[in-house]
Amino acid sequence: MLLGEREIFFDPRAVIAQAHRVLADLRVAEVVPGAGHALASDRAAFVNERALRFLGEVN
Repeated sequence: MLLGEREIFFDPRAVIAQAHRVLADLRVAEVVPGAGHALASDRAAFVNERALRFLGEVN
């Protein structure tokens, strides 16, 4: 789970805290610095690296 630190619709830290409480299999929960709601375009290289890392761990 990646959430932008400049998210305007909700508090990313609160979402991550709740996710840890309810998702037993949650492996990654991170606030992405400098990103907003469109973090895949705001920080594309960062998101791609994290996605590839995750896929490598679950494969």
